[in-house]
Amino acid sequence: MTEDGEYRFNTKTGTCVVTPEKIVLKREGVTGAVANKVYGSSINRVLIIYSVIGSIALVIGILSIIGKSYFSGGFLCAIGVACLGIVVASRNNSAANIIERSSVQSIVAHSPHPPFTRAYFTVHFLENGKKRKRLIGLPGSMSGGKEEFRRALSIMRETGWYIN
Repeated sequence: MTEDGEYRFNTKTGTCVVTPEKIVLKREGVTGAVANKVYGSSINRVLIIYSVIGSIALVIGILSIIGKSYFSGGFLCAIGVACLGIVVASRNNSAANIIERSSVQSIVAHSPHPPFTRAYFTVHFLENGKKRKRLIGLPGSMSGGKEEFRRALSIMRETGWYIN
């Protein structure tokens, strides 16, 4: 803990600063710069990209199946459906950098399962009257992800953000 009552832990794209009043996500380093370019202040740009890729893959896949190229057509249709499914599942996600405590409804911790998944927190909150969720991804297993998850979980519990 620092002198001003804030805690910090590393995230996938920078650091997370946790105070009793708010959570502040800061994008830093190379991955943070890339995330700023790709996401900006919302995830709409990424959802549009996924929608375009998914639609194109689905159309080409259907045309391939019509042309009797079943394997490649099926593969492209599967990619298209997966991309469009991600868009539907992510429509209520947020890229908010500051989350006020008064808007938070719940926080769910997801432990890492190396080498398949990294640890992350799902913060459910209200943004402009709409239910949103913000994912806070932690470093992967090659970057000390398990230890960082334990540390982050301890910080979230100590500050009263995560109760479980």
